[in-house]
Amino acid sequence: MSSFFNSLFEKKFDPATVKLPQVDQNGQSNIKGIYLIGEIAGKPLLKNAINMGYDIIERLYPEVKDNTEKEIFDVLIVGAGAAGISASLRAKQRGLNYINIEQGKIANLITTFTKGKTLFAEPMDDELKGDLWLDETTKEDILDRWSNFISAEKLNIKTKERITDIRRNGGLFDVETNKGTYKARRVILAIGKSGNPRKINCPGEDFDKIANVLADPDEFEDKDIMIYGAGDVAAEAALALCDKNRTTITCIDESFTFPRKRNIDAMETKMKEGKLKVNFASKIKEIKENEVVIERDGKEIIVKNDVFFTMIGADLPLKFFSKIGIRLEGAWHFKKWVFAVLVFAFVFCIYSYKKYPSKLPFSLIPAETFFTYFAPFGAGMDAIFHYRDTTFWYAFAYTLLMIIFGIKAYKRWGTAYNDRYQKIRFASLILSQVFIFFLIPEFLFKFIIHIGNSYQYWHAYSLLQPWPLLFYFIFDHPHLFYLIWAGVMTLVLIPVLSIWHGKRFCTWICGCGGLAETVGDRWRHLAPKGRKSIAWEFMTWVILGWAILALILFFALPSVGIHLVKSYSSVIDFWLIAVIPVAAYPLFGGKIWCRYWCPLAKYIQICSRLFGKLKISSNDKCITCGECSRYCQVGIDVMSLAKNQQDFSNKNTACIHCGICITVCPMDVLKFGDQK
Repeated sequence: MSSFFNSLFEKKFDPATVKLPQVDQNGQSNIKGIYLIGEIAGKPLLKNAINMGYDIIERLYPEVKDNTEKEIFDVLIVGAGAAGISASLRAKQRGLNYINIEQGKIANLITTFTKGKTLFAEPMDDELKGDLWLDETTKEDILDRWSNFISAEKLNIKTKERITDIRRNGGLFDVETNKGTYKARRVILAIGKSGNPRKINCPGEDFDKIANVLADPDEFEDKDIMIYGAGDVAAEAALALCDKNRTTITCIDESFTFPRKRNIDAMETKMKEGKLKVNFASKIKEIKENEVVIERDGKEIIVKNDVFFTMIGADLPLKFFSKIGIRLEGAWHFKKWVFAVLVFAFVFCIYSYKKYPSKLPFSLIPAETFFTYFAPFGAGMDAIFHYRDTTFWYAFAYTLLMIIFGIKAYKRWGTAYNDRYQKIRFASLILSQVFIFFLIPEFLFKFIIHIGNSYQYWHAYSLLQPWPLLFYFIFDHPHLFYLIWAGVMTLVLIPVLSIWHGKRFCTWICGCGGLAETVGDRWRHLAPKGRKSIAWEFMTWVILGWAILALILFFALPSVGIHLVKSYSSVIDFWLIAVIPVAAYPLFGGKIWCRYWCPLAKYIQICSRLFGKLKISSNDKCITCGECSRYCQVGIDVMSLAKNQQDFSNKNTACIHCGICITVCPMDVLKFGDQK
């Protein structure tokens, strides 16, 4: 039990929670005029980086092309990796006054790769933009080609010069380096993430024998080597060194969890052969000239050591970002707090009017007035809408928003990626809202009640939303037909459909999920990530338990059960469905309700776990770019599963089968399939 509570508040490093700088759809940061491209903007592939460099210049060219002051650069590019070189080349071709500042060498990241490492020109289906060469080749070949190309083109790149500050000066930027100050109209950061290796923070970390990269394994033979880290970089280094050296991996992890499956398999083989030793659940206490002191199970162990590699990843240049004012995704600041309060107040007022109109001191135009004076059916429609109807206006606005933002999402994921699955999915969401959740209950059933006056029209919603979502509609003036239909949906339709479709209801049909997938789509990357965020999903069990208890007591002890049903209605419908999650869209993505509170989502997940066949599988092409995890609305660390070729479904995750992870994968790693 204590471990469960600890998981809700744990603060240890979790790679799934790493965030990137905040950028808009054009790559612009929160500071107008400063742009980010390449790996720092979430695009680590060489081809993607080259294309982003080309595109950013094309985008900025109309804004800066008329500059005639030679001492002011049109664009100042920071970083001479693939993205930076590409941007520099296109800037020159466009006739712009540009400069590129690089703190290290040309293509500094590639120079750190292991000798002979093969580089790929993925994604194969994407066209390479510009004239910078790229093809499947070795590290050495691409460095040689790019170096010769830069010399031949005479690109204005300054190496071994470090940016120390960027300050806005009117409509310009003052860019300060360790060698001088430049003025520029636009600044492009193409700095990658690998230039800031994480520190161990232990004594002796400044010894010359310590390195962060393994460039040439052939330089080491018959050495006592320790590698601190357990990711793919550490694994590949250990595999390259262990045949000719006494190699040890030391890590804080209790098992191999981060490397790709093929690397784990290879390391386990070397361990069985006695060529590789691994110290799990261990910390580095001190690094000495000829040995390393590690701590494991509360005991200190001294290990002989000649060479020490620190391979625990790299951090973003947070101090630099903070200094110049660039924010990370999801970062909280004063303006965001004010924005959050205003959004919450707005959503609260809107839903309060819909839910409790008689208790509020204001009133909107009644629906019948609109149809009487503006609809082509005039008085005929007025006969249907014969009373003031706040729920109609709420449903109308809700549907209109889903249509507008649904079309935007359709274009973003369906059209832009030419993805048939996404086209059908968003079309289904829009049409379900228009017909199932608006036209049928708000028109057909209101018309029926007017001519027959046999039951409340809003009982129609109980025909369309399975128990336990909005289940109190069933119990307010209960009718045998509604109870039977609720039982059929809950006990028959949901389990049967979950066999082949898992939780697709949440992302293909559901009105609550539909609003999150459309209006909330632009913030989907802000969904909470990591082990801690997943641990909090236990709340869906609590809400489901509440719904089950209310159901049982309603029939077994009605006098108590009816109060439990009403309290469920007040808390769940008002706060947890409508107000809090919708207000949280711009802050935590669209799936807060669906992920943390929705009892129907949990019930479908249980059915899918027991009977479901739908899964997402992966091949061996994962490059750990992280795009799949970044855009997952329910916070699944898809990348960790994909790189290990581990299938995932509702048997091991809360996946809603939206398929966005499949859509954004640049290597076509992921696909839907059936579980055997």
